[in-house]
Amino acid sequence: MIKPRLFRGFRDYPPEEMLFRERLIERVRQVFRRYGFVPLETPAIEYVDVLLGKYGSDGEKLIYRLAYKDGNTLALRYDLTVPLARFYAMNYTRLPLPFRRYQVEKVWRAEHAQMTRGRFREFYQCDVDVVGAPPPIPDAELISLISDALSDIGFNRFIIKVSHRKFLPEFLRYAGIEAPSELDVARVIDKLDKLGKERVILELEKLGLSARQIGKLFDILDISGEPDEVIERLLSLLGEDVSDICGEMRRFFGMVFSFGVPKGRLVFDLSLMRGLDYYTGIVFEAYLPDLPDVGSLAAGGRYDNLVGLFMNRSVPATGTTIGIDRILTAGRRLGIMLKDKNVAKVFFALFDKEFVDYVLSIVSRLRREGVPVELGGKLCSIKENIQTAEKKGYRYLLIAGGDEKRKGVVAVRDLKTREQKALTVSELVKWGKEICG
Repeated sequence: MIKPRLFRGFRDYPPEEMLFRERLIERVRQVFRRYGFVPLETPAIEYVDVLLGKYGSDGEKLIYRLAYKDGNTLALRYDLTVPLARFYAMNYTRLPLPFRRYQVEKVWRAEHAQMTRGRFREFYQCDVDVVGAPPPIPDAELISLISDALSDIGFNRFIIKVSHRKFLPEFLRYAGIEAPSELDVARVIDKLDKLGKERVILELEKLGLSARQIGKLFDILDISGEPDEVIERLLSLLGEDVSDICGEMRRFFGMVFSFGVPKGRLVFDLSLMRGLDYYTGIVFEAYLPDLPDVGSLAAGGRYDNLVGLFMNRSVPATGTTIGIDRILTAGRRLGIMLKDKNVAKVFFALFDKEFVDYVLSIVSRLRREGVPVELGGKLCSIKENIQTAEKKGYRYLLIAGGDEKRKGVVAVRDLKTREQKALTVSELVKWGKEICG
């Protein structure tokens, strides 16, 4: 006998969880479509050279290479952004600009699984990207989209942190840091929320930075306040070196607020860097202050050079990812997810073989009218039908036997209150549409 088991970081999704997941994904898709994005699907497998050189050394260690031709030819995709860049480069002559796409598919990362925190090796990403449009309008629109998506899901208290990757070289110049590379420093700074200031200082010291350099760096990273206050303090410290970036950020924040995003949801956090190598401009992350250990629920930024790696010209682009697995983890812990266990709202009992055809005709009528119904899977007693319906989480049980057929009605039993009423089929259709919302 083969022992049934799963590789760590991978999991099955039973029906009750898949129903939550499908509802959540559909709700997110509705927001994407509301913003004018169109769907795209790309293969799970990409050429290794398509993926390498895009994520940085830390990210590339997590790519699942396939055994095909010694693991140097094919790999499972690490994210949906690089496949989008590859797709655009192969199809740009027939795509309208800006190209606005959404994509909901699985990705794979060979990282340390933390399943209680929603960190898996196989997981869904829900991406939206705008290719072919310069900053900051599409970047501000993505912040509005994230805000709407998380609000529609049911999160009331979340923060969206924002910064700009082009600040980093100016920060290093101010601190007198010439080595190591900007990306090495960025990856350490980006861990500030997870590790805390003391441990980040130790990590920076390991990179060879002096106490004076680290102190000057934190003179900047410790700046906080309203966006205009942060910008003014940056200008006073760094002057003309950051004037263009600050001007872009000022326009960006103005647009975000024009989109109606509440000011309390935005934080200008200069320590936010985003670890992947391909980010070039405005970057952002959304997280829950009440559940900091879950990590970001949505994140992204501008990557103006990535698409150009597959073409001989620069193509501006920006995008964000909505993290379905982390949202599900956070939703369960906060108790905000939908409680329904079934797609259908009612369970139709099967208990009398003489009236099966009558039941089937009503079930068919309800379904054609848009009322989801689960039909009992076998003939059994009313008591057994009730037990099955309750076990599956249904509130309403429909009963149609000899008495009901003679009267041209269906009995509707509320399994919560134990009340029962008789409705004609037309009344039943109207009632079913009402309970389905």
